[in-house]
Amino acid sequence: MKIGVFDSGIGGLTFVKELFNLVSNIEVVYFADTLHMPYGNKSKEYIMNRAKIIINFLKSKDSELIVSACGTVSSVLPEFQNYENIIGVVKSSCLKASQITKNGNIGIIATELSIKEKYYEKILSNLNKNFNIYPKACPELAEIIENNNNLSNQDFKYIKSCVSIFAEKNIDTLILGCTHYPIVKKVITKILKGIKIVDSSIETAKFVSKILKERENSDFNYNQKKIDIYASNLTDEFKINAINILSSDVSEMFFYQGAVNTKQEVKIKLK
Repeated sequence: MKIGVFDSGIGGLTFVKELFNLVSNIEVVYFADTLHMPYGNKSKEYIMNRAKIIINFLKSKDSELIVSACGTVSSVLPEFQNYENIIGVVKSSCLKASQITKNGNIGIIATELSIKEKYYEKILSNLNKNFNIYPKACPELAEIIENNNNLSNQDFKYIKSCVSIFAEKNIDTLILGCTHYPIVKKVITKILKGIKIVDSSIETAKFVSKILKERENSDFNYNQKKIDIYASNLTDEFKINAINILSSDVSEMFFYQGAVNTKQEVKIKLK
């Protein structure tokens, strides 16, 4: 089955990696809107416009299901009432957090727009109105992760500044509300010792894998994991990061250069 996945950059590939671990017979068309990254500091209207363009592009590639592997876009997905077969990363993350918290104190780290939209808070409150929810915007974190193969001391300090506030809130569960964040999950775990981490990439992959298995085509070529990666600005750094995240989990990977709706495509076979 072919599915479309998109994010502002490499973050959504953490979801794809988890999905490949759960589903063998799958083909992914991925779009990274690197030319307009980061999304978190943009307006809601701007993000919705970009998402609509990308969704239409992924549909043109015969995607049967589309996943917004972007916390920021997923936070405004309720506005996309006319689109079918589109899944975000918010609901499955909130459901997992509601299932594992013991004291009802749940933290959320996400982009500025995600926090401003309060969609995570709304879903969690609907699950249990007694939850104490502590959202924290981390405006620079996604871009730091996107642009650095190795974190500097300054980057570590920034991550610590994003999550250290939760120690005084007595949270026992933290939602990583951006698919870039799992890349630094080990760092966050070291800072917040004993806190349960909800990885939106893992939880969304579990949810999507159930859907895919229900729709499974018995004639599909099993054990085939293919991904075509489109980037609106394809840099060497992006390719290196993508390969580091995915190369051991796929049978075929191709990169395409060019913004949505352009014809320029450069095909690179890695395996």
